[in-house]
Amino acid sequence: MLNGIAYHHIPFEGFVNMYMDMTDNSAASLNLRYRRTLAAGLLDAHFYWQNTQHTMNFLGDKIAIDGPGATMPMNTHGRDLGYLLRYESALSARHTLRAGNELHHFRLDDWWPPVAGVAPLMGPNTFININNGRRTRLGTYAELSSHWNPRWSTLIGARNDTVWTDAGNAQGYSMMYATDAAAFNAEDHAKTDANFDGTALARYDANEHAAIEFGYAT
Repeated sequence: MLNGIAYHHIPFEGFVNMYMDMTDNSAASLNLRYRRTLAAGLLDAHFYWQNTQHTMNFLGDKIAIDGPGATMPMNTHGRDLGYLLRYESALSARHTLRAGNELHHFRLDDWWPPVAGVAPLMGPNTFININNGRRTRLGTYAELSSHWNPRWSTLIGARNDTVWTDAGNAQGYSMMYATDAAAFNAEDHAKTDANFDGTALARYDANEHAAIEFGYAT
């Protein structure tokens, strides 16, 4: 099922309380969703994609103050891609199982074109702030919800999230940035983090006005 296609374009937006203005912003997105009741339970699937291009610089009011050569271009390009899968099944009148899996991949490039006549502070090269930055998160979870009687219920769940991050080399406007850029580029940019979580919760509904919960999470 197609859930939505969108395109947004903002040609400019000025900020009186900030030095920089937004000079262009374009975003396109796609959302697909599939939901179906199966014999054993409910399946819910969601796929999404988004692409955003964003630029900052000075608008006319600031150029009028700083002079006709005033400029500080900053460009950003971000992309999101991912999915969410959820499944729910009533194992019995007492127990309900919920499980899911999700993936989110994000890419980001951020670069500042050189400004003529301002080297070495802002030229002669492009300032590459984030070069093909990437972050991918893969998560999986499962939980068992149980209603033992009208007053007592429990919830037991576990989750794992693995996150991969990476980026290419950075670059300054000129050699005056070389030391910092070289220190960053010498590092290993690829990182992997594995996270595990567990939860156990018990709830006692004393009456319609009061409830007590006991829980543990790690």
